[in-house]
Amino acid sequence: EWQIVTAMGDKKMKDSFTAELTPKGEGLIWRWGGTDIDSGQVATAVGLMGWDGQNGVVIEHMISSNGVTSQSSWHGAGNRWTCRDKSNEFIDGEYKPTVADRVVEWESDDKFIVVASNRLLSGKPQPSVRSVVTRKK
Repeated sequence: EWQIVTAMGDKKMKDSFTAELTPKGEGLIWRWGGTDIDSGQVATAVGLMGWDGQNGVVIEHMISSNGVTSQSSWHGAGNRWTCRDKSNEFIDGEYKPTVADRVVEWESDDKFIVVASNRLLSGKPQPSVRSVVTRKK
């Protein structure tokens, strides 16, 4: 199990997630629970990640309990991976398209940093978001 501390300007959130390999080990399933930093809604989410050997990328699909969906293609190697994330946030009763550049950098087996920058919500610039993810002891 992992703990996430996310910051966007003065806003801070604490969330958690778990991850496990699929039964045959060909993908990864993750589950998240916490507060969406954009909408402020408490939600849960599940994601599936797997290797696309034809294109040489990791594909990720996510759906959450508050109606958010996203898909990403991760590129990279070693401890640094990047993607252009596309999602639909459900805020104030309507879906709003969201895009962001995400970078994941592993600092150790027990800690990684996720930064979402160049964020747009319905075409409007949004502040960057930084998450520090640590394995719970």
